[in-house]
Amino acid sequence: MGFIGLFVITLTGHMVFLGYTGQILLCHASLMAIGGYATAILTTKYSWPPIGGVLVGVVLTVLFAYLIGKVILRLRRAYLAIATLAIALIMGSVLVGWIDVTGGPSGINNIPPFSLGGLIFESVESFYILAWLVAIVGFILALHLGSSRTGRALRTIRRDEAVASALGIDVPKYKVQALMITGAYAAVSGALYVHFLGIALPESFNLDISFEVLMAVILGGLGTVYSVFLAAPLLKFLPELTAAAGDYKLIIFGLLFILVPMYFTGGIAGLLVSIWRRLSNLSRGRFRHATEVEKVH
Repeated sequence: MGFIGLFVITLTGHMVFLGYTGQILLCHASLMAIGGYATAILTTKYSWPPIGGVLVGVVLTVLFAYLIGKVILRLRRAYLAIATLAIALIMGSVLVGWIDVTGGPSGINNIPPFSLGGLIFESVESFYILAWLVAIVGFILALHLGSSRTGRALRTIRRDEAVASALGIDVPKYKVQALMITGAYAAVSGALYVHFLGIALPESFNLDISFEVLMAVILGGLGTVYSVFLAAPLLKFLPELTAAAGDYKLIIFGLLFILVPMYFTGGIAGLLVSIWRRLSNLSRGRFRHATEVEKVH
């Protein structure tokens, strides 16, 4: 359950970028890695308190998102996806190759558990509480964002960038802001993740993670931020379900990327809403029929 809380944080952030703006992001794990490795380095090598390491990780990730956003968000659709894929590949090489800083393939060990003041979230139970508290706060902030002026601007951009520009919306500015917000969520989830495990490894933030996050968001449903609570369990169990596929894992992801948008545009959330509406209409029809029968008699 603690990991599902972390996944809610991750997916909520991804929903801001993909769900609100409609932009494909394949370097989400790279954003998580910056937050995770920043706090890992600061707490192990420089004896920083974990809260300080997490905050620095968030700032660095947001700054990174701003810098890459200024460049790559001029691109659209497939070109943007390719650009973010390139960033993910570069980040993977940096994590493995920059041994003096990241520890290389062995990563960084002996990361202390997260603490805040006198509270140390060392046990599994305390981490569950921490993860879900942060997840709920992040979810509430995302809901507020969706109903704000920024959220309305982002949804207009998702529908049609040309129309958004014609309405006076600064499209590049809002897209960069969305990526920065996504980066902040990713940094928090990545940082809490390494503090819980006590180790930061490159494989924890590889390209597979970005694909799994993207697939979980799409399967959960892009129509509403509430779908993150459906997508989070998927993100936990999806790797386990596809592990048996071995080398065919990416083929399965590719088929899902094609089939889900074609036949289940609203994801699981949309499917549940559709079933609910059908049942509601059915019950209303029965009620009207029963009323008409009573009137006849």
